[in-house]
Amino acid sequence: MTYETSETSIQDAQPREIYSFALATIGSFNLTSSKDDETFGGVTYSAIAISRSNATSVPLGQRRELTITLPVDHPLTLALLGNGVPPRDATLKIQRFHNPSDTPMQIWDGVVASISTDDQYARLRVPATIDVAFDVRIPILKAGRTCPHALYGPGCQAPRTDAAVQVSTVAGATIGVTVYPLADGWAKHGEMVHTVTGERRSILNQTGTTFVVDVPFTTLAPGNVMNVASGCDGLIKTCRDKYNNVGNFGGHPDLPEVNPSTPVHPKPKSVWDILKGAL
Repeated sequence: MTYETSETSIQDAQPREIYSFALATIGSFNLTSSKDDETFGGVTYSAIAISRSNATSVPLGQRRELTITLPVDHPLTLALLGNGVPPRDATLKIQRFHNPSDTPMQIWDGVVASISTDDQYARLRVPATIDVAFDVRIPILKAGRTCPHALYGPGCQAPRTDAAVQVSTVAGATIGVTVYPLADGWAKHGEMVHTVTGERRSILNQTGTTFVVDVPFTTLAPGNVMNVASGCDGLIKTCRDKYNNVGNFGGHPDLPEVNPSTPVHPKPKSVWDILKGAL
């Protein structure tokens, strides 16, 4: 029986779906909504409580997208929440079949655009890859005192030098290392990368040899080696003194607090001031 025959059959249809997630620098997660694990092409798809919204047609000009729901404590959820800053690509392919002898039919190819969580579930917004490819970004110019560029990104171009450190203690998002020779706060707003798994985390704070990251690493133990990239607070002083990169600074540190083209009206007098002036 072919896939098309099974798909349209009332009696023989037994739809099952397999989900292939690929996360840059981290690896792949192969899952299925079936009650048991499935194996295709030598790849095992683990059965979990995963579901999706309907892939329906949308009006012309609107983006097609799915919402994927899975347990909030699944390793995929943790990997997506800590997939690095700037964000790293995460893609999803969904295939559907009815019988083990079927060739799975691909029904979705998308990019994980965002994730939201509650106490039980994580929900992924996954627009179709072809729709994302035709997105048009409208140039927007913003002015502020701090630099808007992503650190080490194309606009910044600051030289990145990672310091290799060895983990000594792990307590959730707080990580201790044996030696870190730079000053307190030097790595704040920087990045910590697991040299084996490729997992990346943003550094929220650093005091001596103690680091606090935004999301705990999924696999981390004392003795592991991490790469630490220094951070930047977006101020021109940091750009100059820390990176010698003022030529690429994207902020406007001398921007006035009040728009000079906007007239400043005097503060209106109170009723009491008016009465005093009349006396």
